[in-house]
Order: sequence, then structure tokens, then C-alpha cells
Amino acid sequence: MPSPDLSRPDTDLLEALASRGEIPLAVDDGHVASNGVDADTPAGRLQFEVYPVEDYGNRHERHDPANDVHVHQWFFDGYSVAVVHDTDADDHALVVREQTPDERATELADHGVPERRAELVALREQGLSYSDIVEATGDDGPNHRGDVSKQLQAFNRDLGQAKWLVRNADTLDLGGGR
Repeated sequence: MPSPDLSRPDTDLLEALASRGEIPLAVDDGHVASNGVDADTPAGRLQFEVYPVEDYGNRHERHDPANDVHVHQWFFDGYSVAVVHDTDADDHALVVREQTPDERATELADHGVPERRAELVALREQGLSYSDIVEATGDDGPNHRGDVSKQLQAFNRDLGQAKWLVRNADTLDLGGGR
């Protein structure tokens, strides 16, 4: 079980690393695995522990196990953190950048948000207006701003309910038996 104290890297560190592009990562005194990173970087120590299911690396464009290139990727506070491991050369590279709308939509969908709604939410989080969202999604998207509004309202209702559940989780009897 991941340590709650290490559940997220420092956002200031992610911001500093995002400005550096791809950098070599030495893991001699740390580790990189599907459940997190513990390694020194030029901007400070990057350290976090998560559940392995939070690793999106197998969807990364550079993930190519047939050529011995493996990627671990996680999303934190609007950033994508990826470690590319070339197993032949035993080299690791770290890439921290702002999360793309497609990555955010994937993350939301993996957390149970319907796929279409997740796409719209991700675009809205990027600052697009309702009209821009209709245009950006083309024929596969909503037909007008009202459709966008309905999807975003439904997301906000679900988000409010999820936050309530988190706040009140200790008081709920979930029928788990004793």
C-alpha cells in the first residue's frame, strides 16, 4: 500500500522539471517502477508512491516492449510524469510536461467518467469555450453549446457527490461485514 505521505510529488518540483525537457535519470540510489519513483533530479528529489494501476505508461507513444523500451507514466496536478527505460542500454530518461487534453480525458474515463463527457471536461479545463468545444470535437462531438453545458453540469454533479463521499466515508456503512 502506498504511503499517504508520498502520494504526490511536489507541484513546484514538477513545474521546475517541466521546463527542462527530457533529462537523464540516475536511479542508482533509488528506484523507478509502476508504483512510483524515488530518484534525484537536477531540480530536487522526485519521490512518490502510487498504486500500480495508476501507471499509464503502456499507452505512451514511446512504450515499445518489442524493442526493449518501457515507459511508466503518471498524472499529477495537470502534469504528465514519464520515465522512459531503455533496457538494452539500461538508461532512464525523465520527461515532465503539462498534461494534454487527451491524457486528461483518459484519466477521467479510467475513473468512471463516461468517455464523451471526459473529453468535453478535459477541453473545458484547457480553457475552451462551449462554442470552441463544439468546433474542436467536430462531427463526433456535441451539436451545440447546450449539449456541452448538459455534459459539464452532469460532471459537476458527479464531482460534488464524489467529494461528499470522500468527506463522509468514515461515517458510511458500506455493508462490508465485521
